[in-house]
Amino acid sequence: MFRQGVTDRARALLQPAVMGLVRMGVTADGLTLAGFLLSLPAGALFAAHRFGLAAAALIVCGLCDALDGSVARATGRSSRAGAFLDSTLDRYSELAVHVGLLFHYLGTPASIAVLLSMAGAAQTSYARARAEGLGEACRVGWFQRPERTVAIIAGGFAGPGVMRWVLWALALMTNITAVHRMIHMHRRLRTMENGVSAR
Repeated sequence: MFRQGVTDRARALLQPAVMGLVRMGVTADGLTLAGFLLSLPAGALFAAHRFGLAAAALIVCGLCDALDGSVARATGRSSRAGAFLDSTLDRYSELAVHVGLLFHYLGTPASIAVLLSMAGAAQTSYARARAEGLGEACRVGWFQRPERTVAIIAGGFAGPGVMRWVLWALALMTNITAVHRMIHMHRRLRTMENGVSAR
């Protein structure tokens, strides 16, 4: 409920920007693509040790990600094709940022944190996608993509030293979220199956 309240508040604050983009003729798919394209230089900037600039690029990337759905709804053009494009490009965006961080920390213990964070993020997203493929919603857990992005932006502005600890925190929390989703959905689906069998 808290997370939904934050989401609703953020949408309300962004509504003027949404309407401005609609008047300019900007499409939801265009914003989705722009967000993905911006993630590529963000990853490259992390690899080049320009953490502050990388974090700034990620803020714009995050804004595109936050606005594309609202623009689609405002224009009455929400579609499964757009949602699919958004979800798949989001995965590539996260991968680009993680690869950039991996290059920066290559040869240090923090590179393990990057790999674990990458795995946790992928599994968190896959658990939701697999559940939805089975006809069930799965949004439990705190470290979804918005939280992960905010953490990396904060770490970027704080610098490489702090980012190491951010990455270890992400390595832990993303995998906890993934396991939480796995247990939650397994129990939910098993309960539903047992209920059907009992009938």
